[in-house]
Amino acid sequence: MRGVFLFFFLTSVLYASDFVQEIEQPLEKALIPIGFDNNDSVQIMVTGRFKSPCYQIGTFYSTVDRKKKVVEVQLSAYEYKGCSLDVEVPFYQVIPLGLIREAGDYTVKDMTGKNALGVLKIAPAEVSPETTDDFTYAPLLDAFILERKSGKKVLILTGVFSDSCLRFQKVEVKYYPEVVVVLPKIYRPKNAGCEKGEFPFRREEVLNADLPAKFLLHVRSWGGQAINKTVVRTR
Repeated sequence: MRGVFLFFFLTSVLYASDFVQEIEQPLEKALIPIGFDNNDSVQIMVTGRFKSPCYQIGTFYSTVDRKKKVVEVQLSAYEYKGCSLDVEVPFYQVIPLGLIREAGDYTVKDMTGKNALGVLKIAPAEVSPETTDDFTYAPLLDAFILERKSGKKVLILTGVFSDSCLRFQKVEVKYYPEVVVVLPKIYRPKNAGCEKGEFPFRREEVLNADLPAKFLLHVRSWGGQAINKTVVRTR
């Protein structure tokens, strides 16, 4: 495996006895998936940099002003003592916003730095907003990207069906400059003899488009859930 790796922010083992203070942490930008409707459970990812490995993500919260079309996000950091490395550390945090019933373009702002982080677009649902999704998405446990020795980039989806008749209809992949959105649509044929239980699946999809050097992989899952991962490709 080469070329594509998932980048996770890993912290050292930090002990409560070393805790110094909780501070407001400025944010740099928001990675915002495209395609949310006003019947979706909305999630965005915010990014920033800690001054050193002496910090880790603390509390965070958000507010949505549907009249002003503004989403405000605030995140804090726990500062610890005892770190010897003087180097900045990037962090990524998913922020759940829940249902946003009013369609429109929402400016995402950092309450600490007072700067705009991006724009969240909420479209009116094609079906009634009382339903969860326009489509039924696969019940996922994980999603990741591998690059084969041949150079092919492959999206891997794993999960567990609760019915033996459930099938994939289509895995739709949408490419944006900083976000790749995956819609794993499923259906249930009208077959007799379907069994209830746990039926693990692994779905592979070849990605034919060029991928950005760094992006948010946003994969929808059923029940209004999603898998969000920051992907950094090695050169």
